[in-house]
Amino acid sequence: MKHKKIARSEALTPGDRMNYALHTLGIKWKDAAAAMANVTMTMLSLYLSNKKEIPEFRLDLLLLNKGVSKKFVLLGEGEPLATIDEQLDLVHLEMVLLNKVVQNIEIKDILTRLTGYNPEELVRVKKYLVKIEKERPQSSTRSKAKK
Repeated sequence: MKHKKIARSEALTPGDRMNYALHTLGIKWKDAAAAMANVTMTMLSLYLSNKKEIPEFRLDLLLLNKGVSKKFVLLGEGEPLATIDEQLDLVHLEMVLLNKVVQNIEIKDILTRLTGYNPEELVRVKKYLVKIEKERPQSSTRSKAKK
């Protein structure tokens, strides 16, 4: 009877791979805990012993601060040290999220200002917005929805 061989990285759990990555990269537990923001040594121990699932945002922090590959820890792919592409992907994602937050703040600011307007001023704002809407090029999906 033949047994299927399991690659070493596939047999390891995320906690095992994270422990291996920290050891291989020479990162002390206390430094890893600090890089993951407000993680106690006890919690880090629970992550490494697979008694508690490692939250992705903690791995993102470890990737940004110490260069530990999130793909290696979660999937067993690649090397313990994150590639430049993996780091740039995370930075790009962070920038997209930051831009959304900034846009939401701007929208909130506009709405806050509008709530202070009297009805007469709001009529003028509405007329101005209608004029802008008419001048703005419309996408084909919006024009189809209006029909």
